[in-house]
Amino acid sequence: MKELQPRKVLIVEDSDNWLRLLPALFSNEGIEALAVDSLEAAREALKTGQFTEVVTDSLEGDWLDVVESAATLPVKLLTGNGSLERAATDRGVVFLDKATFDIETLISES
Repeated sequence: MKELQPRKVLIVEDSDNWLRLLPALFSNEGIEALAVDSLEAAREALKTGQFTEVVTDSLEGDWLDVVESAATLPVKLLTGNGSLERAATDRGVVFLDKATFDIETLISES
């Protein structure tokens, strides 16, 4: 029987407030999370292969590079830029608006 890998979320966010809040939300649910503040840091973290999913901000347009770097991992785009919803969903990325997102959807398995 294959052992399930514990969830570990990579959070890519360039806002200090969200960098503090998001890991706490996952931690409160017993989910390990690592928060980084740039595309470069995300790429380095993803090289370890230890993540089960990614939550990213739009990062001034770099979110597409995060999605590409995440390869086959599920990705959620958490941003205040509503114009990115279609682009995200067209790529199989779950879109969450920072103004109205549901915490349960954020922390649920993709």
